[in-house]
Parts: sequence; structure tokens; C-alpha cells
Amino acid sequence: MTKLNSHWKTFKDIHKEKPEIYEVFKEKTNELIGRGVKRYSAYGIMHVVRFLSSVSMKPQTSFKISNNVIPFYARLYIRDYPQNKDFFKLHQLPTQEFDEKWIETI
Repeated sequence: MTKLNSHWKTFKDIHKEKPEIYEVFKEKTNELIGRGVKRYSAYGIMHVVRFLSSVSMKPQTSFKISNNVIPFYARLYIRDYPQNKDFFKLHQLPTQEFDEKWIETI
């Protein structure tokens, strides 16, 4: 299994187990867009999600969000909000290793 496929599996597992992560990611992204921000970092938004998660969760139930899954959250957001497709700068995933049609399976 390639690293990219491993990250994809990790993302799917997290997204299935903790869908609220994506809900907060969407909420914070939409707040920035609503305030007139034209471009922002998915990593910056995920840092806010991490902070909010750590504040609201008990220490024994805390979890980590790997930086390796953040590009998948950004792509999922763009799938759900195509009108905001330019908000995140996306780097193309290596197609020989990974089929971008993954988004259809979420």
C-alpha cells in the first residue's frame, strides 16, 4: 500500500468514526468565507478544529488528526461547496498512485 493510499484509509476511518471533525471544518471554513476571506489554508482551519476538539473533549477521549489527512478534508469541502473551489490551493495528487475519483465514495 502506498503512503497516499494509507493516508486515504486513515482519512476514511477518521471521517467515519468522527464525522463532527468535518462538520467543524466546514463551519469554520464557511465563517471565513462569510467574512470575505478569499483564500486560506486548510491546515490553518484544521488547527482551529484541533483546538476546539481538545477544549470540548475529555482528555481520555481526545484524538489526533494527522496533517496527512487534511488535503482530503479540503477536497471533500470543495466537493460539497463547488462554488468555493478556489478557497483552498490544492496540489494534484499523484494519479499513478491514487485515483481522485475517491471523492465519489464518501
